[in-house]
This record gives sequence, C-alpha cells and structure tokens, in this order.
Amino acid sequence: MPRPLRLLMIFAACTLVCGVAALAFVVSTGRVPRGTAQLPEQAMANLSIPAFTATDQDNKPVDRTLLLGNVTIVGFVFTNCPLACPNMTFQMSKQQQALKDTPVRLLSLSLDPANDTPAVLKAYGEQYGADFSRWTLATAPPGVTRKILGEDLKMHVAEDAGMQLTTKAGQQMNNIQHPPHLFLIGPDARVLGLYNANHGEDMVRLTSDARQAAQRRAGR
Repeated sequence: MPRPLRLLMIFAACTLVCGVAALAFVVSTGRVPRGTAQLPEQAMANLSIPAFTATDQDNKPVDRTLLLGNVTIVGFVFTNCPLACPNMTFQMSKQQQALKDTPVRLLSLSLDPANDTPAVLKAYGEQYGADFSRWTLATAPPGVTRKILGEDLKMHVAEDAGMQLTTKAGQQMNNIQHPPHLFLIGPDARVLGLYNANHGEDMVRLTSDARQAAQRRAGR
C-alpha cells in the first residue's frame, strides 16, 4: 500500500477512535474533553489568545494587535505536517475565497519554529494561494505558539517521538500532535468558536459565523 494512503487510513482510524471516546466522555460526564469540538461555544467560553510576538512571512514583526479590532480565523499548523495540516491549510484557503467580500482575516501560527522560517512560511502560503494582505503566516520563538494552543486555548499539543517525519530539508523530526481545528477569534482576541477542518458542516458553519461576526463588528 502506498505510504500516503497508509498514513491517511491511520489518521482516519485514529480520528474515528478519538471521536467515539470523546462522545462517550461527554455522555458520561456532561463535560467537553480537552481538544475536542463537541459544543465548541461552551467548551471555549472565556478563552482568548494572549499577548505574543512573532515574525510573519515577510520577516516583519507581528503581535496580538493583528487580532484586535478584527474578526480572524486562526489555525495552528507546521509545514512538514503530513496529516492534519494540509487539509487545515486547504480549508483556510477556501475560507479566504468564501469570505473575500468581507474584512475577515486569517492567521496561521507555526508549531515548529525550528523549521518554519519566514521564507518557508511564505512559500507554504503561496502553495495554497494565500493573499498576504489578509492571510498572515507567522512563526514565534520556541514554545510560544504551543503555549497558546496548549495552555491558553486548552487544546492537546505534544511531541510525538513515536512518529518520525522527514523534513523538506531531509532531516528527521518528531511529529507534533495537535487538533485539526480552526478557531474563530473576535475583535477582542476572544474565541468565538471552534471548528473541525475535517468536517464539512463545521466549515460551512465557520463561513457563516465569520460573516455574521464581521457584520456585527461593522454594526450592521
């Protein structure tokens, strides 16, 4: 079996198992487990993206002010990711197109600053048709983005030494476990919703929610 197909089948099986476990957890406890998209508004209530500093694809500094005053779709990815990230970034590109008549912005934050330099991120964005006037790809100092995702947004993110990846430069690195979700962030940097990039209905809902949030921001 070709390796890409084998990886896709493994990912699909893991997603199914995790989904069943998450549903069982919700039914038995009434709570939403960390890192799932069950009841996103309740699960993400009162969470926000804190102050941070990073460097964008043009090697320019960016920080939390990029979010303030805007409605933004945020994804956490890394360019050497063979599983969740390609689809997450593809879905970001689809959101960019679907929301082109709105002021909604997009931000992709790298989980792998060791390999994702500004130049690498720019090439990655170009691969997905990023309009850099609206879609920022950024890399932060080691640990910053993982802290935001893991501690501030309460999602699971961890090194996975059991799965070795070969980078585009031919080096070995650990896989980085992270959720396949996109976040809708409001003008005050607070989370408005959480959406699974692998679920078509979630992506439709994200487009609608982002559009409505932008209209509210404009006072319509």
